[in-house]
Amino acid sequence: MRIAPPEIVDEECYAAGSEGPPAAGKSFSRVAVRQVEWSASRAADLRYEEAVFAAVGLRRTVWQGVRLLDARLKACDLSNADWQHAHLQRVEFEACNLTGINLANAQWNHVRCESSKLLLVAFAHAKFTATAFRACHLEQADFTGADLREVVFADCNLRQARVFGARLQGADLRGCDLTGLVATAHDLRGAIVEARQLVDLAPMLGVIVK
Repeated sequence: MRIAPPEIVDEECYAAGSEGPPAAGKSFSRVAVRQVEWSASRAADLRYEEAVFAAVGLRRTVWQGVRLLDARLKACDLSNADWQHAHLQRVEFEACNLTGINLANAQWNHVRCESSKLLLVAFAHAKFTATAFRACHLEQADFTGADLREVVFADCNLRQARVFGARLQGADLRGCDLTGLVATAHDLRGAIVEARQLVDLAPMLGVIVK
């Protein structure tokens, strides 16, 4: 699966975007936001296009419906934020903390998420297209009803994650810790796993491994 990278060119020339938390309805293009604290800010209908966020504090932000187009986030803290209905296209997360974020009904299109914490994330009914999680902590993440077809989970921790009603056809779970995964055998139809992972999946498949 090919994931298109963000179309970001010469970010050192981008305008500084750190004058303060964004106001509702604002649209920003070719900006770089670095080492600022915007925690608990609230704004609706935000749009960032060709944007770089580095070490930005976004804890408990309420940015419902935010749109990120061609964006890169590195070492940012989005824990316990509320980004329901977010739309992300050609976005990269690296070493970010998204623990407890609400991304229900979000749309992820051509997104990479690497070496990040996503514990207890709410992904209910989210749709993922051309998306990959690599070396991420997804313990107890809630993917109820999400569209995860063809999503790649490489070397991720999915302990006790919930995938009830999710669409997993072609989802690649190889190399992941699936201990305590909350799902039914029907939910897992079409998912790609390794033989050794069947031990973790045995309880929901109704088989006994000896």
